[in-house]
Amino acid sequence: MNNNLIITRFPHGAAGKFLSTVLQTSEYVDHWSSVVKHQKSVKKHVKETTLAYCDRVFPIDHSFHMLSEPMVPYCTDLYSSTFDRGHDVTANQYWNQNDIRLQECQKQNLHANIIFNKPNLPIFCNNAKVLTILLTTEQEQNWVYSSLWSKHFIETSTEIIYTPNSPDHCPLSTVPKLLHYKPKYRYKLSEREKLYNQEVVNNKTIVHYTKPHSFFDDNVNNIFFNLSNLFNVNLFISEMEKVFSKFELGALDHDLVIKMHQLWWSRQCR
Repeated sequence: MNNNLIITRFPHGAAGKFLSTVLQTSEYVDHWSSVVKHQKSVKKHVKETTLAYCDRVFPIDHSFHMLSEPMVPYCTDLYSSTFDRGHDVTANQYWNQNDIRLQECQKQNLHANIIFNKPNLPIFCNNAKVLTILLTTEQEQNWVYSSLWSKHFIETSTEIIYTPNSPDHCPLSTVPKLLHYKPKYRYKLSEREKLYNQEVVNNKTIVHYTKPHSFFDDNVNNIFFNLSNLFNVNLFISEMEKVFSKFELGALDHDLVIKMHQLWWSRQCR
């Protein structure tokens, strides 16, 4: 079965949403933003709206990261991007959901870009194009540690807030689940070291991506992408050209992607 999915697979904190945004500059990939999607279809003000989108979803102040970050616009009821749930979902089950955006992708023959943090992909992803971000060096891993802590934790003078579990800091779509399950999100300042080791250094999604396991290639068209490729704009452009070529995504818009990278990079941890 022809699979119109293009997947970004990455550990938490490893710039996966930014790489997804770059993939979505392709004329063959659906854009998560309905505004940018429309501008791409009419071929007007695409660069301007894309950069305006990046400005909004990659904020300078990381305390707004969870509220602002790009979100997959397709239904995720059948599976989890992080946990084992949904591994046996078939392609027919996935594409036959009552999901207007997925139906539009099929009609327009566009790749739907979805994300995963878990390394093993569900059955419906078989034959998909997959970009897998690796952290094989200490420099890459330390960069992710810093990024993850900065974007998922807010340290105040009295407490530490874990933003993915906070109804005040998470995306609106997550609020109902948080109100139902009421996970803990407030911690004492004295718990910082424990939190850092537990949720950052020993984060399970990070550990899985420290070397290129063979199962990453199972049943998919996979490309490995070293996180350090993002640390230099010229190397980044060169590697993305290879990705666009192998995945048959058309020509990479150098000027646009360089500007996207400059904006995004200026807002990252050092």
